[in-house]
Amino acid sequence: MRKLGYYAIYNNKEYSATMDFKTKEIILYSEDKSEKRNGFKRVWSVRGLYYKKVSVEFIQHAYHLHNYAIYKGKKMRIFGKEGDKLWLEAPNSESAIRAGIPRYDNAIYADLISIKDIDKIMEEKKPVWGFEKKDEPPNMD
Repeated sequence: MRKLGYYAIYNNKEYSATMDFKTKEIILYSEDKSEKRNGFKRVWSVRGLYYKKVSVEFIQHAYHLHNYAIYKGKKMRIFGKEGDKLWLEAPNSESAIRAGIPRYDNAIYADLISIKDIDKIMEEKKPVWGFEKKDEPPNMD
């Protein structure tokens, strides 16, 4: 299970990423020191982390990664891990009640569930930063 967050594909390689909305550049991150040969620079505030700003036209794809679990037939968001257990959040009270997920606070139903009791763990990638429209035909208006 990969970490929740934003990712971009650049030169056929996946990187953790963010968008600089002022410059419209995508900032790629790597912990691989050898990426310095590819123009990555050291992030001075974080030891062992490197970054590179890339114009969006050089990015092949960008997406936000979400982790989900199917638990007792219901799709639930995974938002943490403790040992061999995952924190699951039910999307609504009805799903929570059916799956036996208790109310965690005023509006959230969540519980720490053993991985062996989860039916399925999956990733969902949602395109971001304009890539959700990449396969659509151009607007001819």
